[in-house]
Amino acid sequence: MRSVIVAALVSIGASGCSNDHSVALVNTKVDQHGLFVADGFATELDGQFGKYTFLGTLTGVGARSGSGEVAAFGATHSVTLRAVDWSSSPEIVQVPVAGIVPLGLSVWIVKGPFAQQKAKALADIAQTAATYQAERLGMFFNIVEVLDVTGNSAAATYFNFDCSQKAAMQKALTRHEQRINIYYVDQVKVGSTYATTNGNACSIGGDFVVMGSGAGSDLLAHEIGHTLALEHTDEITNATLKSAFDSTNVMWSFSSNRAYLSEGQTFRATFNAASEPNISPGKPRLGEPVRTCATETNSKTCPTLLRRLWADGTFPAN
Repeated sequence: MRSVIVAALVSIGASGCSNDHSVALVNTKVDQHGLFVADGFATELDGQFGKYTFLGTLTGVGARSGSGEVAAFGATHSVTLRAVDWSSSPEIVQVPVAGIVPLGLSVWIVKGPFAQQKAKALADIAQTAATYQAERLGMFFNIVEVLDVTGNSAAATYFNFDCSQKAAMQKALTRHEQRINIYYVDQVKVGSTYATTNGNACSIGGDFVVMGSGAGSDLLAHEIGHTLALEHTDEITNATLKSAFDSTNVMWSFSSNRAYLSEGQTFRATFNAASEPNISPGKPRLGEPVRTCATETNSKTCPTLLRRLWADGTFPAN
């Protein structure tokens, strides 16, 4: 059960001015939280675009005026976006956080042995869940089912998979609505190369992932990241932006040590219209804001991809 936090009616704004504001997160636990805060005068890259991390549920955000918004991050809730008119709001602005977003997984073992590949799939899922939890993605796997289609007469057709086979494979082996469908085959084609260590989501956004039989345990977080509308960080064209990522980022193409998501990425995974929780027929985020923030854009409504509230390995908060 989620606890309800009632903030004390005392302003702890930074400068002591009468228009200083504080933000109180409601319906969440006392924990490490972070905020992006914008007002009527903020741009993404200036001092009026505030970034705050704090332990508890209440923090001062300084003097604010005009129309803006709060984006709240934390491990126990999904990233929450709330519009705020700072000029007419009370000194303490209460932000009810959104519930953690459920993601269902249907895992199809296409190439056996079934027991061996089931164990691998479950280990991959466990590592993915741990990575997402540590990075405060605000999503969790509420349903995980592993299905044996190794005996399907069509299964061998897809042992060596390329994305042109996606529709035919899902028709032959089945898919489930309102789930991310993950198929464990033998080899997967990426570019011009088939390999057991490859995986592919075949699109940005959607509910499809295919995994090679020998894929590293960190790869599933990367491929599910594509279903959440995230793109490769090593293919960013802006040199300054690209330099803020390395192979420890979940969305780096070729790596064996993926571990981190920036808050700029987490923001996009939550709010981008193409992200699976926003396009699934079940609409896990129904009623919550949706917008589109391209990978290399930045504005006060689309924080730059490299924006971090907490350090990611050698990359500091910024």
